[in-house]
Amino acid sequence: MDAAIENLDRIVKGIEEAPCPGSLDVDSMMTHYMDVMGWALYVLRLSVALDPSKGKNAGFKREDAVLVGLMVRVVKLYEAFYQNVAKRQLEVCGILLRTLTETEFKLRYLILRAREGYGVGNFFIGSYKSEKQMLDYFRQLKEVRELEPIETRMLRSIEKELLEEGISEADLLANRNWNLDGKNIREILEYLHLEHLYPFAYAGPSRWIHGGWGELRRYHLIKENDERYYPRLDFGDPDPRFAGPTTITCLELAKDFLVWSHDGDEEMVTFVINQILQHVLALEKSHEATL
Repeated sequence: MDAAIENLDRIVKGIEEAPCPGSLDVDSMMTHYMDVMGWALYVLRLSVALDPSKGKNAGFKREDAVLVGLMVRVVKLYEAFYQNVAKRQLEVCGILLRTLTETEFKLRYLILRAREGYGVGNFFIGSYKSEKQMLDYFRQLKEVRELEPIETRMLRSIEKELLEEGISEADLLANRNWNLDGKNIREILEYLHLEHLYPFAYAGPSRWIHGGWGELRRYHLIKENDERYYPRLDFGDPDPRFAGPTTITCLELAKDFLVWSHDGDEEMVTFVINQILQHVLALEKSHEATL
């Protein structure tokens, strides 16, 4: 932990010595964001790596491990987002952002449910919808012909994982509820009293995943004066409107995660998270004033 404290001190010093947000144009702000996102990534990784038992009983029980795994997923998606901001590949950032947001909503929901005294509901069996479909397919196929070696290996792999997870094939094949606690993303947001975010943080950004016309015309095609379209093979360039809000979202989530996993007693980490948040909010305010 001594090395972590030294690194956290360096981050605080870096914030203190950071340029005034008002002195930065878009290019220099994005250069500075490379430092800021690096700080954020460090505290995100630290928030999930800290041992809540302080060495007495390391690790998490299976249900708690769902929340830990989702937070690790957020950290990895943010790291990939950070890397693609550095590569100046806006479209890839959009795909990662939409995936990150969905993970965030699920984790926030499960943290709230944990505070209310509930477990993870049907999360385990609901995670095996595609395996259920493959089992159905292989059952039907075996009535027609022998399975190919690769099909047999796939079937055995599914059966092995279900056995390890204590999920019977009969229960999986009978299951019809694949949403978390029977709630889709809109209903999860309603439970969190965040339903206003649905079109902005989930439905709208889904264009990055599915490749609708709005995304194609903005980022993958060029319309010339002859009213004809031509391929656009260069990437869009992320700006502070991508880097800032995503960093804020992940840092706020890390604070909530620490409250759940450590009962809020990791004061040094939370202090540094708040310092980074304040700096990013100042950058956001400065950039917004230029738009």
